[in-house]
Formats: sequence, structure tokens, C-alpha cells
Amino acid sequence: MKLTMKNTTRKINLMVFLLLMFQAKIEAVTDLEIDAADMIDLMSAGLLRHQLLNHSRHVEEIVQRMDNWASKKVATITQSKELNLTKFKNIEKLVNTIQNNITELSLELSKNNDNINDIKMRSRILLNDLEKLDKVLNNNTRKSVQLLDEYLGDKSEITSKSDSFSEQMGILIEEIKKKESLPLTDVIIKAIRRKQYVEVIRLLNETKYEHEINYIIKTTYNGTEENIDLILQIGNKIKNVTLTFLLYKGLSDELDINDQNIDCNKIIRFIKACKKTINQLQYEPHLNMEAKYLINHLENKLKTCGKKYLKETT
Repeated sequence: MKLTMKNTTRKINLMVFLLLMFQAKIEAVTDLEIDAADMIDLMSAGLLRHQLLNHSRHVEEIVQRMDNWASKKVATITQSKELNLTKFKNIEKLVNTIQNNITELSLELSKNNDNINDIKMRSRILLNDLEKLDKVLNNNTRKSVQLLDEYLGDKSEITSKSDSFSEQMGILIEEIKKKESLPLTDVIIKAIRRKQYVEVIRLLNETKYEHEINYIIKTTYNGTEENIDLILQIGNKIKNVTLTFLLYKGLSDELDINDQNIDCNKIIRFIKACKKTINQLQYEPHLNMEAKYLINHLENKLKTCGKKYLKETT
């Protein structure tokens, strides 16, 4: 009798709950001023979504149990508990990261990326990652990796990829060494092209011979009038007045060799830069005389330039 009454009470409570829920839906339909059929569609879709989420969680639980079983099965086969599916996924992630980084650095080197210090630093990080991989992917775990790979059916290629890393890193390190063996003059020219003027000035102060400066100026100027201002800009930033003068002298020689019609305004800027330098060469008589000759030579060039301009405009 008591059981019958308890069941009846439950049914009544359920009916009250459903009536209240139905009343809430009716009120929502009224408040939102939408069609009841549309509300029923939304409710049905929401119910289906809820069921799918429950189903998905149930599937995840089953997959997790299967994965645990597979890990134990592999441990039994290999008689090693060093590797489970979680560690397998971490190894796979590490292998893919290493492969991506090797590929990226190789591409940067092939594109003549001049930031060799950054590449060297990243290659050291790569070597550390390879050390980590070597520790986790040892003789005991390789068989486990292959078996778990078969279980997952993902064709991760962990073993084949890792086996190729030594060769790939060897090639990468050799390329880095080649980049590092570049002459100082070439390193300076590359820094100029990257507009890394602080680095350019630092490296220029390491040059020892005038022919090195001349080579840098020749390559940088390259017969292009726009590069005159670039060289003047670098000369203005250098604190070593002797070095500045050698830059200007080298630029003047290149202008004579190319014998182009240079814009008069650029020659004027060149003369002003030289005059600024000559004022700082008073304690170096030999260079002071050379600087005066250079200014005189540029002023003559300016006169020639002015005459050509007047002739062309008349």
C-alpha cells in the first residue's frame, strides 16, 4: 500500500513538473511572439543536441577504456611499462615539432637569411629537443611506439622521422658553418642591405684595411645613385672620423669610375658631409690634406654637373 502511494506521489510530482515546464514554454512563446511550431522545433533540436552530447561523452569513455587496455596490452607484449598512449602522443608532438623546425631553418638558410646568430640559437634549441627525443625514444620504447602506431592506425611515422633527424641536422649545421665563414666585408654588406646600421657601424670598426672599405662601398653603391645617401647616412653615424673619411673617399672613387650624371643636390650633400668631417681631422695632417683635395674634387664635379644642367634646360 505504501509503495503504491509513493509511486502515485512520484507520478503526480512528475506531472506537475511537466505542466510547469509546459507553462514556461507557453509563456516563452507568448513573450517572444513566435509561432508555437517554431518553439517545438527548437525544443526538439535542443533535446537531440543533449542526447548527442551524452552519446559523445559515452563514446569518449569507451575509447578511453580501449586506450587503457591497448597500453596495458603493449606493455605485456614488450615487457616494458615505459610507454603508454599519453607518452606516445607527447613523443609524436615532439617529433613533429622537431621536423617543422628543421624544415623552417633549412628554408631560411636556403633563402640567404643573414640573421645567422638567431638561426644558431634556434639550432641549439633543436639539439636540446633531439636530446629529449633520444631519451624517450630508446630501444625499449621503439617497439611500443610501433605497436601503438598500429593500434591507432594514424601512420604517425615517429620512428622513420626520428631516424632521419641526425642526417638532417648534420646538413643544417654544415650550412650554418658555411654562413659563419663569410668574410667580414660580406657580413657588413648584408647588414647594410638589412638596414641594421648599429651592427654595420660595429662591424666597420673591426675592418683593418682600406681595400676592405673600398670593396664595401663598391658593392653597396653598385652604380645606383640612390645608394649615395645611404653611404652618407652610414658615414654620419660613425664616430671614427678616419673611417668616415675612408668611406667618403671610396664613394668618390666609385662616382669617378661609373662617371654617371649625378643629381647636383646629392653632390652638394656629399660636399657638406666631407666638410663636416674635415673639421674633425685637424689633428691628422695627412688625412686633412686628402680631405681638402676630396672636397675640391667634388666641387669641380658640382660645377660640371651645374653646367650640364644649364645646357639641358636652355
